[in-house]
Amino acid sequence: MSVKVINKQTKAPIGGAAVRLGLYRAVTDETGSARLGVPAGEFPLVVTRAGYEMAERSIKVSRDVRVRIAAEKLPEEDTFASWTA
Repeated sequence: MSVKVINKQTKAPIGGAAVRLGLYRAVTDETGSARLGVPAGEFPLVVTRAGYEMAERSIKVSRDVRVRIAAEKLPEEDTFASWTA
């Protein structure tokens, strides 16, 4: 199974994203890609990366499946927001 994670707005690949498919784990490379060797079945897919939001979904694996995840960039947090009146 392969997963490709991209920025939803810019379509740029997102490296360093943690990919979890059931008990199986991987991290995307600089091209936003990760491969996981998993048996057939249905698994929850969770992809996380600081600064991005990605929806969790369920994936049915029967053979070599390719999944593309579009991650939404979160707005940068204003660290001084609590200090302004």
